[in-house]
Amino acid sequence: MRLESTVSLETPEQRIEKLVELVGQATRTIRIRSGALDPELFDTREFADCLSTFARSSRAAAVHIMVDDPGRILSRGHRILELSRRLNDKIQFRTYYDEPDIERDSMILIDRRGLMLAPVDSKTTALSSLTDAVNTINQVEIFDHHWQMSSPSTQLRQLSI
Repeated sequence: MRLESTVSLETPEQRIEKLVELVGQATRTIRIRSGALDPELFDTREFADCLSTFARSSRAAAVHIMVDDPGRILSRGHRILELSRRLNDKIQFRTYYDEPDIERDSMILIDRRGLMLAPVDSKTTALSSLTDAVNTINQVEIFDHHWQMSSPSTQLRQLSI
């Protein structure tokens, strides 16, 4: 996928900084597609704080997270799981319906205008764009289709009760 107005992110610190910036731009929906919510990127205080601020920002705010291996997330613990317990009406998890792939690269979609592609291998360059509406809308449509096909993650949801 070729992104418009792309920023290359070489280091884990750059990835986290850009992810926080992206989430800070969200107004309605954040969609995350990841094999097992890479802890180096998603299990950071900066990201959890930013996601919490977004989720509490309005009634319409929603976070949809689709993963392949909820068991792996449960076994190691995760800040986003803890956050979802407190904000279970805002942060929803689903388990991907097709063949699981814990080595799946992560994709973060911000509303219908910004995205970040983060390979599992932190040595591989991640890409981000805050202005690529065309690719973002296309990926949102794909994500939403997979979201509808996938089921709520019973393993992760049980922790929210």
